[in-house]
Amino acid sequence: MVFPKQYLIDQTEYQIRKTERGIKVLYTCGADSKQLLAYGEKREKLMDQLEKLTEEKYFSAGCWKVLKKGRREPLYPEWPL
Repeated sequence: MVFPKQYLIDQTEYQIRKTERGIKVLYTCGADSKQLLAYGEKREKLMDQLEKLTEEKYFSAGCWKVLKKGRREPLYPEWPL
């Protein structure tokens, strides 16, 4: 199944905010640092994915080139704790 690009961007932004809230909840509950690091790594991967999805590319001289670097932060506001 092929999804439109905007749908993938929205889902990635949602997952980033969900992971950030999970980090906040774990921190306030006094969770183990390994759990926090695992969530942090997941967040970084999602931010890399968002950056790739939002960058603007063009094809020139037989290869793809990046015209504008993508954003790493979601447009949605942070979720309250």
